[in-house]
Amino acid sequence: KLREMQTEMAKHKKVASAHEQKYSAKKVLAEAAETLNTLEEAMKTSENACAPLTEDGGLQFLVGVSVMTLASALRDHMKAKELTHEALYKEFSGGADSLSKDAFSAHLVKLPEALSLEELDFNEERRTAMFAHIDADADGNVSVAEFKGIFKQRFICVKEITVTDGLDVAKSKTTDKISP
Repeated sequence: KLREMQTEMAKHKKVASAHEQKYSAKKVLAEAAETLNTLEEAMKTSENACAPLTEDGGLQFLVGVSVMTLASALRDHMKAKELTHEALYKEFSGGADSLSKDAFSAHLVKLPEALSLEELDFNEERRTAMFAHIDADADGNVSVAEFKGIFKQRFICVKEITVTDGLDVAKSKTTDKISP
């Protein structure tokens, strides 16, 4: 009788084993599909983040960096000459109320020699692209507000940090916490 039961059990194990294998295969396929969807989403996020570098040979990124280089040099110039943003704008525009592309380009041509900074020697194509980058409303002129905009620095918090009321963290009081 025990043998009969063992034989019967072996038959049922074979049937159950086939169903178990099908279930395991379906589970593995579902997990693989979920992982694939997650990876595709991560890929899209990466493509969007890298778009400024990959589209048009990274021109948008390069122009942005050129504007940042210009802003940094002008910031140093303003500090050395004790100029305001408005006074520098008047210098660029030749005293006019608006800064045209031609006036902007003409002033940029003179800057490398005037400030003794070789990194400000931009070609005509780059100067035109920089003007378009700064001219946010695309009206063909750079306003004082748009000109001031190149001096704004933006930062992204990537790790939580505590802001204190002094430089020595051990002796300072916490005033705020910044999180990503």
